[in-house]
Amino acid sequence: MKRLLAAVAVVAALVGSGALAADPEHIKKLRETNRCWGCNLEAADLLEGRLVGAKLNKANLARATLANSDLYRADLSNASLISSNLTEADLTGSDFKQADLTEANLTRADLTEASFLGIVLHRADLSGATLRNTSLIGADLSNANLSGANLSGANLAGANLLGASLVKVYMIGAILCNTTMPDGSVIYSGC
Repeated sequence: MKRLLAAVAVVAALVGSGALAADPEHIKKLRETNRCWGCNLEAADLLEGRLVGAKLNKANLARATLANSDLYRADLSNASLISSNLTEADLTGSDFKQADLTEANLTRADLTEASFLGIVLHRADLSGATLRNTSLIGADLSNANLSGANLSGANLAGANLLGASLVKVYMIGAILCNTTMPDGSVIYSGC
């Protein structure tokens, strides 16, 4: 029992000390190459190289490769992620307000509870992405690929879906359970 309590205390100390935060080598790699496959960037501030509160706001990450990376609760507001590869990245709870993800690849990314208020996702690939309880209010999703996406509980009020693969979404069984559509109607498909 004493060993179990000691192990729990060590894990708690590591978590409390930030030892599970972003890997400085991963930050360095991203800064130098604009690529960081499978990186842990949780709580990374890429603007100033500090490891503080996941602040990536206003960052220029256009054409960056961040596939399979951990960007849990990242602040990506006003960031440029044009043509970036975020395939299978963990972006749970991240803030993308006013960010530009034109032509970004977010295939199978986890965007649960992310905030996309006023975001540009024009021609973005969100196929197979998890967008549960995500706020996409006023988002530009024109010509975006949403096939196979899980939009349960998502809010698309006022979003631009012109040319988006929404018809394909219905045909291949995307989950639209309790999803608010651009016109304010709520769909319960796939519940």
